[in-house]
Amino acid sequence: METAATLPVATGARRTPRTNKIPPGRVRVEEGPFTDRVEIEALTISDDARPVVRGRIRNSVDVSELIVLELQADFYDARGTFIGTGLQVFLDSHAGAGDDPLSFAIRSPVPVSRGASAILTIPQLANE
Repeated sequence: METAATLPVATGARRTPRTNKIPPGRVRVEEGPFTDRVEIEALTISDDARPVVRGRIRNSVDVSELIVLELQADFYDARGTFIGTGLQVFLDSHAGAGDDPLSFAIRSPVPVSRGASAILTIPQLANE
């Protein structure tokens, strides 16, 4: 059974950068302790009033199934100023290496003018 929840909260010990130099309309994946265990594909950010980071993520290394997968998107306006954080958590997704990817959509918690960008992180990943 797959459970996904989108929550506009900040978590983890990572310090969210208050500014960035990512070009508008782009998403950067921040390297961390779990980024080498997954493959992220079709990563985009919408140009809506409340932008959404979308993509697919696949468990690429671990044979055991995912128990918890947490994705965090820090959103920035066109000038690179931090505007908020969105979070999506998958619980008991049963996604093992070689399985179909999980689709995700993380919405900005607040409206922003056109040209937003984002930094995607993986604060938590746990296998059986």
